[in-house]
Amino acid sequence: MEIFKVENLTFSYPESDRDAINNISFSVESGEFITICGRSGCGKTTLLRLLKPQLSPFGEKNGNILFFGQSIDSISDRESSSKIGFLLQDPESQIVCDKVWHELAFGLENLGLNSSEIRLRVAECASFFGIQDWFYKNTSDLSGGQKQLLSLAAIVAIGPSVIILDEPTSQLDPISATEFINALWRINRELGITVIISEHRTEEVFALSDRVMVIDDGEVLCYNSPREVVKEIAEKKHAMYAAMPAASRIFADKDKENYPLTVREGRAELKKLRLSEFVPERREVSGEIVLKMDNIWFRYEKNDRDILKGFSAEIKKGEVYAIVGGNGAGKSTALSVIGGILKPYRGKVQLSNGAKTALMPQSPSTLFVGKTVRADLEVLATEEQLTKTAEMLGIGGLLDRHPYDLSGGELQRAALLKLILAEPDILLLDEPTKGLDAHFKIAFGSILAKLKAMGKTVVMVSHDVEFCGEYADRVAMFFDGTIVSEGEPHEFFANKNFYTTAANRIAREILPQAVTANEVREAIGLETVSQKENFDIPAFVKEQMPKKDKKHIRIPRLISGIVLLGLFVLCEWYFGGRFTDYRNVIYQIISLLILSAGVMCIIPFSNNEAEGIVKKKKGKKSVIISSLLLVVAVPLTILSGVYFFNDQNYYLVSLAVILEIMAAVMVSFERRKPKAEEIVIISILCALAVAGRAVFYALQQFKPVGAIVVVAGSCLGGEVGFLVGAVAAFVSNFFFGQGPWTPWQMISFGMMGLASGVFFRYKLVRKNRITYALFGFFSTLIIYGGIANPGSMLLWEPNPTFEHIVSSWVLGLPYDMVHAVSAALFLWFIGVPFADKLERMKEKYGL
Repeated sequence: MEIFKVENLTFSYPESDRDAINNISFSVESGEFITICGRSGCGKTTLLRLLKPQLSPFGEKNGNILFFGQSIDSISDRESSSKIGFLLQDPESQIVCDKVWHELAFGLENLGLNSSEIRLRVAECASFFGIQDWFYKNTSDLSGGQKQLLSLAAIVAIGPSVIILDEPTSQLDPISATEFINALWRINRELGITVIISEHRTEEVFALSDRVMVIDDGEVLCYNSPREVVKEIAEKKHAMYAAMPAASRIFADKDKENYPLTVREGRAELKKLRLSEFVPERREVSGEIVLKMDNIWFRYEKNDRDILKGFSAEIKKGEVYAIVGGNGAGKSTALSVIGGILKPYRGKVQLSNGAKTALMPQSPSTLFVGKTVRADLEVLATEEQLTKTAEMLGIGGLLDRHPYDLSGGELQRAALLKLILAEPDILLLDEPTKGLDAHFKIAFGSILAKLKAMGKTVVMVSHDVEFCGEYADRVAMFFDGTIVSEGEPHEFFANKNFYTTAANRIAREILPQAVTANEVREAIGLETVSQKENFDIPAFVKEQMPKKDKKHIRIPRLISGIVLLGLFVLCEWYFGGRFTDYRNVIYQIISLLILSAGVMCIIPFSNNEAEGIVKKKKGKKSVIISSLLLVVAVPLTILSGVYFFNDQNYYLVSLAVILEIMAAVMVSFERRKPKAEEIVIISILCALAVAGRAVFYALQQFKPVGAIVVVAGSCLGGEVGFLVGAVAAFVSNFFFGQGPWTPWQMISFGMMGLASGVFFRYKLVRKNRITYALFGFFSTLIIYGGIANPGSMLLWEPNPTFEHIVSSWVLGLPYDMVHAVSAALFLWFIGVPFADKLERMKEKYGL
């Protein structure tokens, strides 16, 4: 019986000039195990999501999809939820409950089953999948493999007719991936549940599949039994040949009829042959040591277990150093420590000659903040150069797509391009081949070779042992927070049972140091299949990459600074002392802005704009708007309350200030698209500042508000610091009594947050206990006191003289000293731990 029947299905995304799915027709019989493979971006994910109505992408669809003979668009949400299970790539994205047993019961509760039925199904699934040993654990404490197995069990508990899986093993280590595939095979064979899986790893799934579908550029290239598909791909010499199981690739020219699929079949074929002598070509690199990790220990929380335990390694210049190991072993944490994102509590990372690092995280989407891929990359090259390079990486037609609309492999390529253009000395890559098809992995290997030739060093964490065996110079095994084994690939993989390549498993009894399929082919006298791609890093990339991070001043900028400073001197000479009314305040603000702009123009700046957060053309416009709103519009609004409303409509003025601050923050958010988690964190910071002011209400001027505002600005940026300070002053005054002083307190705290963002985020000062305390003291004394004291004076003298302003500062100095000392004390004790907590939250949520 047909569970799915797809007829002439065509689909295109909005504003796309090509079809993602082009006239596809096929059927799936009930109880079948179907594997779908193809190059990244060929349409696999789109097709799978079209089979699940709730996950169908937005766009134009033509053709029919029938589910048990009924149009899939007409089935109810309940039937779709209960009959069609869907498992995503990322285990984190599908788990919604805090406990394992809650997760197993969650879907059943949503379907309205009674408690006894829920208990029975949960018990059955826990026993079937071997979950009973971690049944009561927190889901956050599970490894990646356990999380993916739990997600699968939760789907099976509902009792679906079909389970659709989109590259479910892409983030799992080899052992966890094998366990997951075996569990999937069991539910297919023992429970009769139909399985449709998209997978780049074909070693295990091909042998289990009833039929295999290969998709190429939105069309079905072939749909047949696994052996027939391998034969057809080999005869066509298609690029998908590189994705076939190792046994099939080794014997592709040896037997045209019966291609082996498994390690066992490949080993049996190999034993029948007479082999040539095989001496592997060693890949040792003899360069200087550019990166050294010396006895590094790290834990996320003070009382938590150690994640890194004496982690030590030495990496040489021009080396590709691969780290393999199980999920949860600490590999990604080690990479973050090397990149300076996390700080160890013992040991140190040593970089030679100021070498620069750049990290591609496991979630490459965090590298993109623009509305399109082009918006993130266009500042790094001209339009023609960008298009040419993107074409080489296979993403030429995707530059105008939103990064989140790309497939996993496409997003990996875009992130890799951005990382290369940033031109670091050491590239830190976390799962760089995740989501990449076998064809592009060959191209990626060529990219690594070019980077090595340029003197770059690559440290990558990977579950892809096949890629590591093919392209790494050294491979290290990570276990329990440290490296337990490392060596040249032929030596490293020769004595491993699980963390080794399929080719080595096939040949190890006869050729113990053979690692790749080509090496085995060479030993049996067959021609090796080229693993090289005609890929080069364009000359313009090499030319435009800054070689030194020198501080310098551009001539137009210097001239502008001189002109502005001259204008300031001229204005002081001509207008100074001329005004005695409110015009004097307005003049002072304008002259101060001119002076600040002139000084900024002549300050030397770094040429290495590609490092860290890339400065974008469109971003500059939003930064200017935010700055004008915070530095110009807010002060003018407060002054208008003094001179035009006589300080009577301070509620209206406060509201206007809040709206202007919100507008500035929203402009910033539009630029970088914050996640919901960031909004929640900002809200909590505002609440903490208000609560802190309330708790210390009885102590005059002794408040933690300034400390919280400083930490917020230093970790989340100046706009957020301004928002936290202003909102804290506004809301807390509801409890302490509103008055015309409220807007002045809002801008005073806000400017402290803005200054903190500038000084800490741009690394003008470092984050430690001393600098936090000193910054808190002087920012409170100079910024808060410098604004709030004249503001209080304007309440009784709207036409001040210079003497009035000075006297307000002198009279307010004792109060400001107490306030400044309190900020310094709070920052001394809580500044660094508070900032570390925020940084860990940013890291955890990918902010």
